[in-house]
Amino acid sequence: MSNVSRPNSSAMQRLLTFVGLLLSATAVSALPAKAPVTSKVKVVAPMIVAFLPPDVRTAKDDGSANAASHLQFAVDDTIKCLKPKTVRVKLVYADRLELRNGPESQVFVVRKLGQAVGAIVVEPGKKGRAVFSEVGPSTLQLLLPQAASEYWHTPSCAQ
Repeated sequence: MSNVSRPNSSAMQRLLTFVGLLLSATAVSALPAKAPVTSKVKVVAPMIVAFLPPDVRTAKDDGSANAASHLQFAVDDTIKCLKPKTVRVKLVYADRLELRNGPESQVFVVRKLGQAVGAIVVEPGKKGRAVFSEVGPSTLQLLLPQAASEYWHTPSCAQ
């Protein structure tokens, strides 16, 4: 008779499961990470540059649709309260935003700004100001007009 003992089947099963999980985790971590999406915007007039995460563009969930809707409401409210001032609006789906303002450029890592949903108010020759949601995109309906009021000295947008 041999002195070699055989592992019981449940111990062997646990070992094989652990090895399988370890190999799976290694394979997933070896996948290339998505490259951040950068959007470049040239500032040639007073602007509101609205931003959303890139995955919102193709998302079908209610949260993404609501975020986009609330951002649109905030931009619309801001355009109304700024009248007669005219501003251009640009919507970008980006992780990173580069504003080119004459010879200067200003970079915003928007994926790190709150929930990565918001807008930047900017005009030629002046640094942009970012406004973003931290509690929920609906707060932009208060925050964006207020920021526009302060940035452009427009009392009609003050909250």
